[in-house]
Amino acid sequence: MTDLKADGYLDRPEGDLSRLGLVKPTMRLEFWEKDKKEGAPAALEIGREDGKGKVAMKDSSWPSVLMVDATAWRTASAQATKVARETGKAVAKSSPVSSPAPSMAPSARTPRR
Repeated sequence: MTDLKADGYLDRPEGDLSRLGLVKPTMRLEFWEKDKKEGAPAALEIGREDGKGKVAMKDSSWPSVLMVDATAWRTASAQATKVARETGKAVAKSSPVSSPAPSMAPSARTPRR
């Protein structure tokens, strides 16, 4: 996942969230702090490809949308799924989900550091 970098941003995407697949994200990644006992994880919602080789992603705590290279996302997603399966963590299905989106690998939680 370290190869994922935003190629662009949409500062005020309110009207574009549906078109970008972020009203009902296809996937939701949750990142938990290692020793945090309460509260919610940081979450990244994954939308759909925009037809121009980019995938929309949104940090659930911010209004802006990140546009990430679709090829880099597919590679990172495949790697995360492989690690989740090898470690015995649950992996979400790749089909679209209803809101709220379930968490996805690297499993329901990323490794805590």
